[in-house]
Amino acid sequence: SKHFTAACLLLLQRDGRLDLSTDIRDYLPELALLTPVTLRQCLTHTAGLREYYTLCAISGVPLAEISEERLIRLIAGQRDLDFEPGTAYSYSNSGYMLAAAVIRRLTGQSVTRYAAEHIFGPLGMNRTQFRDDLGALVPGLANGYAPDPGRPGGFRRADPIEQCVGDGGIGTSIHDLAPWQAFLLTGKGLG
Repeated sequence: SKHFTAACLLLLQRDGRLDLSTDIRDYLPELALLTPVTLRQCLTHTAGLREYYTLCAISGVPLAEISEERLIRLIAGQRDLDFEPGTAYSYSNSGYMLAAAVIRRLTGQSVTRYAAEHIFGPLGMNRTQFRDDLGALVPGLANGYAPDPGRPGGFRRADPIEQCVGDGGIGTSIHDLAPWQAFLLTGKGLG
């Protein structure tokens, strides 16, 4: 999923609509960060942003069906970072959530729609989509399962619960990943 979100930002940069070196607050002015963070740092997990899963847990905000808008408000309230941007690496879904929000602000489209029009469509990836609506039926989708602690030896469905995408949420197929791999190797299809 993060590959595709990053590719959306790179396409927007190629088209002159953003600069990965710009402070993310220029695109999302509601962020209260005291230190500049760039989109590039968000994409490379070097921004020092606090992980939104942890922020949800300590603030009591349930992940189940959290909206992008509510998640942005939660992240926007953060003033401090875990470390000075660019000085360390810490895997962060928050940076990719903010990247998805930047795509929406610049294009007026969700990352789901933008990726469909600018990546998946041009590459012929007809069965690939960001799953921002967990209620939507996806033909051929295999669901995940986890051990059921209430039934020894039993299992229960373990589907994703968050509907925010950018950091995750891609549904695809092996067939659809072939043109993506070809693009990564050659640049054909998207430039």
